[in-house]
Amino acid sequence: MYQLKSNHIFEDALESLDDDDQKLHINKSSTSSKSYEESGVDLNQSLIECEQITQLIFENRLNEALKRTKEQENRSLYHSLCHSSISFMQAGMTFNQDDIEASIQALRHTTNMSKKSESYRSWISFGLSTKSTMTEYELHAKLVYAEALLIRALLTFIQDQGLFNFISGALKIKECHDLFIKLAKNNDPSRFSSKTSYEHFDSGVRMGNGAFNLMIANLPQRIIRCLEFAGFSGDKDFGIKELEKSAMSKGLRAPLAALLLLGYHTYAAHIFGNGDGDLNKAHTLVEYYLSKNPNSYLFLVFRARLQTLHCRLNEAIQTYEYAIRCQSDWKNLHHIAYWEILWCHVLQLEWKQAATMAEILLKENNWSKATSCYLLATFQFEYNNGIATDEISQLYKRVPELKIRLAGKSIPLEKYAIKQCEHFLAQKWLFLPALELVYLMNGFYILVHDQNKLQKTLDIVNNAIKDLEVNHQNDQFYADSYGSGLLLRGVLHCFLHRYDEAHQALDEIINMSKEFDEKSLLTANALLEKAMVYIELKQKQKANEYLQKAIECKEYQLESRLHFRINAAMQKKKKTLIMVFNQAIYYLLTYLERSNLDLIYLTWLWALFKPLCLLLLSLFLLPATILLFIYGSSLFCLIYKHWNRLKAAYSDDLWYGALKTLAILWELQGNIWHGYEVEGLEHIPTEGPVLIVFYHGALPIDFYYLFAKIWLYRNRRVRVVADKFVFKIPGLGTLLEALEIQPSTSAMCKSMLEEGHVLAVSPGNLKKIFFEVLIQICFIEGGVREALFGDHNYQLIWKERRGFAKVAIEAKTAIIPMFTKNVREAVRAMTFGRRFLSYIYEKTRLPLVPIYGMFPVKMITYLGEPIPYDPDVTTEALVARVKISL
Repeated sequence: MYQLKSNHIFEDALESLDDDDQKLHINKSSTSSKSYEESGVDLNQSLIECEQITQLIFENRLNEALKRTKEQENRSLYHSLCHSSISFMQAGMTFNQDDIEASIQALRHTTNMSKKSESYRSWISFGLSTKSTMTEYELHAKLVYAEALLIRALLTFIQDQGLFNFISGALKIKECHDLFIKLAKNNDPSRFSSKTSYEHFDSGVRMGNGAFNLMIANLPQRIIRCLEFAGFSGDKDFGIKELEKSAMSKGLRAPLAALLLLGYHTYAAHIFGNGDGDLNKAHTLVEYYLSKNPNSYLFLVFRARLQTLHCRLNEAIQTYEYAIRCQSDWKNLHHIAYWEILWCHVLQLEWKQAATMAEILLKENNWSKATSCYLLATFQFEYNNGIATDEISQLYKRVPELKIRLAGKSIPLEKYAIKQCEHFLAQKWLFLPALELVYLMNGFYILVHDQNKLQKTLDIVNNAIKDLEVNHQNDQFYADSYGSGLLLRGVLHCFLHRYDEAHQALDEIINMSKEFDEKSLLTANALLEKAMVYIELKQKQKANEYLQKAIECKEYQLESRLHFRINAAMQKKKKTLIMVFNQAIYYLLTYLERSNLDLIYLTWLWALFKPLCLLLLSLFLLPATILLFIYGSSLFCLIYKHWNRLKAAYSDDLWYGALKTLAILWELQGNIWHGYEVEGLEHIPTEGPVLIVFYHGALPIDFYYLFAKIWLYRNRRVRVVADKFVFKIPGLGTLLEALEIQPSTSAMCKSMLEEGHVLAVSPGNLKKIFFEVLIQICFIEGGVREALFGDHNYQLIWKERRGFAKVAIEAKTAIIPMFTKNVREAVRAMTFGRRFLSYIYEKTRLPLVPIYGMFPVKMITYLGEPIPYDPDVTTEALVARVKISL
């Protein structure tokens, strides 16, 4: 059942990709002859009617707009798109499953209508051709399809938490991105029957390309590298210019482009950057649209947001309240205003009023109830002068129960809130939790417009630090509380231009980094703030040094948020090598287009051989990456051995540095390609023997990654035992020496365990796999049988083998059950001719079943609770218990 569901989702995700390589090759003379009767209404008439519907939205008549689009969604492509967009807007506000399903149905209707507009499809892509044309109506249909596809992808992320739905959404976004690029190449006014039709098309294409460029360009560099490898690219300045042209046009999408620009300048650039938004442009845009619709809720909210960013907080609260009174159709839209009013009160230290807003959000809003609950508890705690009551404690206890997952991942702010709750429940106290939230939301960039408020906040922090040193030195998380106070002090000194005091506070945090709790954000944020101080002082070299140190920090809370801020800081300083590479590619393509090469013929050749290339990629090239990694590791060890020959005399362990380096490389490969994670790594003891029993996939790449994790995070070095077959493989001798791999015998396994070594083995019949990365003794029960002849139901194929249980009992060691999610989805074994190949294997022990894959699926290894040694247990009972655990 799991396999069928997975295949269905992948087919659904890939179905949309068929259109990406299809473009109509119709003579331009046929453009005027294309009949709009197929759509049920004239194109220009449908655009006029949809403009009227859009106007209803900005007149706050949302229910009327939704009703009209529902009744007329079959009337034309644009009527259907309007209905899908409004339905999505409603689903995004409510997070209600019925609204989400209704939006999905509307989007399916829109995409189906846009697909039906195409009269001919070719399986050969003419993407590089400048001669192929589409009719006016087909261009509009493609644009509608791209927009609907993007909305559907975004909806996928909130609809389901599954990995495959996440991949499905990502594939849809990739297709949408490519479609907007192709539409931009076809953005020619001469191909449209009227100026109005072209303006609507042009505004949509500019909005789509502008939004993609702006979004991608502002992502952290580590994400941009992966996206550009997958074909995405982004230019911030180009994206802003395209959105500005769209926003000031007369096209149907102009108001939406304006909202996207305002969202970037007033929210994204402020919260995820360093106050980099252009507030003057945002003000001009807001006032322009409010001159058309003075009571528009959405634009009134942005006017109030601009007032907030200028620290005119009471004025902003009044504007938010006026916006709420202007719009009564959708109560959930009010939650945007409530959220903003909450922070206006927080910045003025009005805890009671802030708690009232948080309570409303907790009761009515479904975006993140855990966050709302944490805010309510925190503001009540501050209002009660830092004294915990039973009501406040109950609220903090409730926060973990309310957490949700979005796109299959926990929300970072919720994880931060839950960690803070753990600290509170342990010591019944937190250090200025509300001001720490102000820092995380970049609220001090607002207070910088009022120096008196900044100084007042700094005085509060200084007094709180003094109280902390006197009354809370014995608290469990004293170091974290003190570090939080120093961070607030350093940031406030920086905004007050007292840079020496800022450096002093931030340096103290960096020096005490080892004293903080696990995954503390203090050190990384202190490094960034040091860099920001140097930027203010125009010391670019020092700023770069601390930005790089901040990037090197790993696995701390709200890590992505900090990387957004780092990227925003670095964007001001230099262009990345990736941007230079993209420019070189652009010039190369321009040269090819101007040359005499027949690009259409080259494109035809690529389309002809593309299926064969993809087949070779799946069957041979992707699996070969692991082989290259293994041989690359062996080559590295050989170079390292000779390079460190002289250093060996001064080192207790020749291979320590090499293995550490390899562990980092393997962890990096696993994180990038599979997003590899381990849950339960704490179950691996820091000393003493342990035996792990796990399910064997077609290729145990999960254990290569686990080896790296254990070496890096549990500081355990792994010894490996393997079949004699491994020692006959050419080119691996140095790697086997570095890993101290020994021939696999029962006596040696028992001896190494008794000596307390970390040991790994692979069973005697395992000739297909080079070696297995295991802990102490880690038997792969089933071995090659399970690897080659297992299926996607993950059935254990152990037969009557009980050797691992016998050794565990004799060595008096615990057993840890282990399973890796999607290990069979990452690398697969051929199912064709399975009975014959199984017969050959049983007779000759030759593992002839080919494997393929190395697909970039999410992999999570689960390490279960240890099964302790029991001297009275039998081998049969122990085997049964391990099977149940797995």
